Amino acid sequence: MSNKPRLKQPFSPQWASEPEVLETNPLSVSLGRAADMLDISKTKFYQLVNDGEIPTFHIHKRHLVSVERLKQWIADQHKNNNVLTAMQKGGVA
Repeated sequence: MSNKPRLKQPFSPQWASEPEVLETNPLSVSLGRAADMLDISKTKFYQLVNDGEIPTFHIHKRHLVSVERLKQWIADQHKNNNVLTAMQKGGVA
């Protein structure tokens, strides 16, 4: 018997049969784990979610954040901060 996790439905990407890929590079994370990844409090993270700042989704009873969308949100925050800093200094980013 194999130790590989079994998927309930067929899943097409080649890497789906390699569990270590999903373990080290998850596609989505819980809200608590996402807060930890950002090094902010869970309360602040939930506030950002409730304000619509960070997109989330549900799978059954789990409330999740796409890691790719979280990375994009971080990049957007960085870009917005650079624009604000440049505007404050009288320049253009």
